[in-house]
Amino acid sequence: MPYKVKFQATGVIIHFYGVVTRDDFIASGQEMWGQQNWDKAEYEIADLSEAITVDISEDCAMEIAHLDNAATLSSLRHKVAIIATKPEVIHLAQIYAKSVVNWNWEARTFNDMDSALAWATE
Repeated sequence: MPYKVKFQATGVIIHFYGVVTRDDFIASGQEMWGQQNWDKAEYEIADLSEAITVDISEDCAMEIAHLDNAATLSSLRHKVAIIATKPEVIHLAQIYAKSVVNWNWEARTFNDMDSALAWATE
């Protein structure tokens, strides 16, 4: 399990590390969505800065976005900040961000936690 989910007062941060796969993204989402305080979360930060490899395809990035689109039905306005520093991970994060299409969710990529947190909590 190369991730750790941490709930904050108004959001959630998921730290990914090592080799991250499709199954890891799905499992982290299910863990997050299963928490009582998920309904109160206004933002989610997926920190991929310590991931050695993100082993998913472009189609998988879109699939994960579509799963998140389904989650938008049960949550209010929500921001998803993705922290990525490697070009291939930034590319996948941008595909995800373009695929989150619900009106009340917004997704962006960042290269550090400070910027991601500032945007997510504004």
